[in-house]
Amino acid sequence: LDERLLLSPSFAIAECRNATTKMANLVRDTILDAIGLLSHFDSATAEKIEKNEETIDQYEDKLGSYLVKISSKNLSAADSNDVSQLLHTIGDFERIGDHAENVLGYALQMKEDKRKFSDKALKNLKELSQAVYKIYDLACEHFSNPSEELYRVIYDLEADIDKMVDKMRASNSKRLSKMKCEAVQGLYFNEILVDLERVADHSLNIAQAAKKYEIYDEDEDL
Repeated sequence: LDERLLLSPSFAIAECRNATTKMANLVRDTILDAIGLLSHFDSATAEKIEKNEETIDQYEDKLGSYLVKISSKNLSAADSNDVSQLLHTIGDFERIGDHAENVLGYALQMKEDKRKFSDKALKNLKELSQAVYKIYDLACEHFSNPSEELYRVIYDLEADIDKMVDKMRASNSKRLSKMKCEAVQGLYFNEILVDLERVADHSLNIAQAAKKYEIYDEDEDL
């Protein structure tokens, strides 16, 4: 992010968009690794996640500061919209990184307590995580090439994920009531559901930020 590019805001914004794409790829690796630790804990991967999270925070800090500098320039309406979109988007990517770190925390705690999820719980988490990976990848695709059709797919998928989470919470409560799993595992399971649901929420936010600054026909269904 060369300060000299601030003399040409459009070029500076393009560099910010490239950096945000790199940030998005790092966030994806981090959430994938974190979820993987729930079924197989690996200390090297845990350390990698922590380092990635630090780097993700640096991306948000440096990109955010640079974008604020760009915003102080005499910008066209299109450039101003791009800056606003990127500021929103880097915040959502950073929050997804935080949720990956939360998942790491639960995986680490379960390892230390020598606890494991039941096969049913792991199956649920795998099903949910696949949907979360999908919505995240679609949101990143929409960030690069926004379209109304893709936005609708993301919007519908986020609603489906909410329903999946509700169903899994109910299933978890049933397992607890029948004493098929311990209360601690049940608590961790619910907290991980929250984190994965929030990843989907932030993915939708990323798509909405791009949609907000594109010219679409508004649909009351949305």
